[in-house]
Amino acid sequence: MLLQQIFVSGSRKSIVMARRTSAMRGCANVPRYAAFMLLALAFLLPVFDRAQAASYERKARYVSDAASLLTKQEADALAEKLQAFEDKELIEISVLTVEKFPQTEDGIYTLLEDTYRDWNMGNTETESSSYRRRLQAFITEQNLAKQAQKLSLEELVQKYASLVPHERTKGRAVLVIFSKEDRAVRVLNGNGFGLAKGEWRKLYIYHFNPILAHGDMPAAIDLVVDMVMRRSVNMSETAEDFSIDSPGFRKPLDRFPLERFDRYVNDFAGLLSPAAVAGITSKLRAYEQENGTEISVLTVHSYKDVSSQESWEGFATEIFHRFEIGGKNTASSVNKGVLFVVSDGDRKVRIELGAGYTALYDTIMKQVIDSIVPALHDGNYETGISDGVAQIIAKTRADVSYVEWHKWPIFIGVVVFLSIAAAIRNRMQDYVAIHWLIVGSIGAAIIFICQTIFNILYSLQTRNRQYDHTDLNAAYQRLHRRDHHHQHGGGDFGGGGGGDSGGGASGSF
Repeated sequence: MLLQQIFVSGSRKSIVMARRTSAMRGCANVPRYAAFMLLALAFLLPVFDRAQAASYERKARYVSDAASLLTKQEADALAEKLQAFEDKELIEISVLTVEKFPQTEDGIYTLLEDTYRDWNMGNTETESSSYRRRLQAFITEQNLAKQAQKLSLEELVQKYASLVPHERTKGRAVLVIFSKEDRAVRVLNGNGFGLAKGEWRKLYIYHFNPILAHGDMPAAIDLVVDMVMRRSVNMSETAEDFSIDSPGFRKPLDRFPLERFDRYVNDFAGLLSPAAVAGITSKLRAYEQENGTEISVLTVHSYKDVSSQESWEGFATEIFHRFEIGGKNTASSVNKGVLFVVSDGDRKVRIELGAGYTALYDTIMKQVIDSIVPALHDGNYETGISDGVAQIIAKTRADVSYVEWHKWPIFIGVVVFLSIAAAIRNRMQDYVAIHWLIVGSIGAAIIFICQTIFNILYSLQTRNRQYDHTDLNAAYQRLHRRDHHHQHGGGDFGGGGGGDSGGGASGSF
């Protein structure tokens, strides 16, 4: 009995120890299991994206509204427009709407490529109305009327497709996919245009995405499709400029003019968070309601993306007039509008002023730029732009005059002038007319010298605040163009006139 108790007790202890050891081993294997699951998830995500990419059926040649973004009347009208476009330009454009894009850019691109391939886009024109008309003419010319009576149109197309001459280059097709939840669009063109498939990125940034963000979807889809049609024709024209002698040459694509989608903030470069955009918009709206001064903020990756202007200042002036900052008559002497532009790709900033500001405000706005460059230089765009807006509001509200701005040089000049005038008067009491002429000349010279010294001291103070990398500025900008990261550059500033506007100030960071 005693031996049995001992045996049972020992067995229980062994079982307990075995369970504890097994549990400890299981805990030790948790990180391995977790790592394995993460790797499996990373492997399966592209597979899920690819599975989603191949799941859309082409319900019609021109419009497949899988996300139900269009009414039947809107879809029919869009299809009719695309059919007329294909008949005229021999370019096939098909529109697909989806509920949501895949999670990754690779998944989106896979969706585009798979849909383009599965829909047989750019490979045949047998479904277009122009092709069917030419097929009927071919049947008549070849005396095939009897055979045509026995066969359906589809059978005729299949039988004589290789005999009917095609009017278009293979690959002249464009697929446009809209996402309902993302409010975004992606476009893929075939190889028949002779252009890279990445030609649409700038249109996403500066046109398509803002259109979809600021308008109702049916109207936005119609507008985006119109722009795709125009660009497709332009791409077709530029494709003809390729030659064997110069295979890399082509006529540049036409630029669409930059549009003003918001009155106060148009953040095309995505430098501001939604909260920052809301805060700046609120300040600018309140300030315009207070005294009528219109201030608008614009960000771009590069002004060369959206303008043919050769200079940064010329671009700012062009946008000032296009956006009608301060009113439709931008050249009016009462125009008090202000355009604040920042480019992260060009590493430049500009404050463009309306014609209602005196030349003195060029210097004032140059001071504003000096103060925000360190933040922009370090990539703190929200801080730099928000501080710049606050200072522009403060400076334009103050309505600084020439006398107020140069009060210290004028004060010192007047004091020195009076002292010299008193000394000359005491020495030349018998020559009143001459001593007043001398005193006036000396006084004007003194005021000019004091003002010049004041400006020199201010410029030295500003230069000391800037970075010591000025000689490396060009090298940093070349490096920035290669890797598209925020690199540190010198503080090379320059004011400049703004053409028909009032002027302003520019800076580099």
